[in-house]
Amino acid sequence: DLGVCVMEYLLSIIIPTKNRSNYLKGCLDSLIKLGDKDIEIVVQDNSDDNSQIVDYIKNIDHKNLKYYHCKDQLTQTENSELAVSNATGKYICYIGDDDSISNMLIEAVKLMNRYEIEALNCNMATFYWPDIVFNGTKLPFLSFDKTKLKIEKINSKEILYRYLRNGFQSIRFLPRTYHAVIARSILDKVKLKSGKIFPGPSPDMANAVACSLVVHNHIYINAPLIISGASYSSACGMGMRGAHKGSLKGVAQIANDVEEKWNKNIPKLWLGNTIWPESAVKALEAMGAGDFIEKMNWYAVYARMLLKYGEYRSYTMQFIHGIGYLRVFFDIISDVSNWLIDRVIYKIRFLRGSWYVNYQENLSLQEACEITNKYLEETGFYAEIMEIMARKVR
Repeated sequence: DLGVCVMEYLLSIIIPTKNRSNYLKGCLDSLIKLGDKDIEIVVQDNSDDNSQIVDYIKNIDHKNLKYYHCKDQLTQTENSELAVSNATGKYICYIGDDDSISNMLIEAVKLMNRYEIEALNCNMATFYWPDIVFNGTKLPFLSFDKTKLKIEKINSKEILYRYLRNGFQSIRFLPRTYHAVIARSILDKVKLKSGKIFPGPSPDMANAVACSLVVHNHIYINAPLIISGASYSSACGMGMRGAHKGSLKGVAQIANDVEEKWNKNIPKLWLGNTIWPESAVKALEAMGAGDFIEKMNWYAVYARMLLKYGEYRSYTMQFIHGIGYLRVFFDIISDVSNWLIDRVIYKIRFLRGSWYVNYQENLSLQEACEITNKYLEETGFYAEIMEIMARKVR
């Protein structure tokens, strides 16, 4: 292990990773520019061969970078658990090895600490690495929302009920550590209750559902405080070219017994649309909140699968019976309508210039961060955040 430090930081950026040193180096290049006063960077590496990243880190003079390597075969959840256990921050932000954060996120966390906010969700800048393969329309390599800054208080339980009704096909407003910020005290409560910080096969959704049951002070800021990267071999990148799907057997990042324990109402397939509801159910069970599962809309899961995966249509239909056909039909109509509305809104805003778009195919993650930081600084977001927090969030 390299760069171990025992002091407590305000914010820990944790990065569980495996066999992706080329992306991780780009991620670290962007993060070390943030300085080392308020944040620590925790890399939890499960790579088969970590020699490249070890050589890279040895040449970095950055005291807040902590590197841990485990050579044993781990699931994504196990690697994520280790990452949190090695973090000392009062707040935790989990990012992928192809992501980064803006300077302004650190300032927002300082305000969270001042006003005792337990959870923060935010808009994100979307960045596509140069190696991404688009399956269809080519998207901008960097984009983020430029609408007027808004901070909202969120009722986490209400959000949980909303997502139960959509079959946990979304994660955006749920409090969590992945692509968001959560107080370490909340993660400690989750672990005390469930035995794990990520009590399910997909760490992001499992943690989000578990946190929703214990978070009270939760806010949303519609500013691009996190840079969400998508690379060729990431889950997003695989999904964009139709490669993130298939049997549960042989999926390296999940436990061998996942299929055996899989919920009977969810098709046994490795898809984003199935792994999220499965992880949500497992988290509810682990947190002793199994009664919430009775409110789950399974038909929303089937509707999304029927729309997206024609090759699994006949298998999905086996889960629909009686009046369920009508429920699925209405969910399909709702999904299609919402998609069309979102596309129209996106087109209007794009034409009116309310989205920033960068088409440079050779844009690096570090350049994407610089562009996002410059936008946030020039628009005075920090001053606005301070004013709104003082007036509204207290």
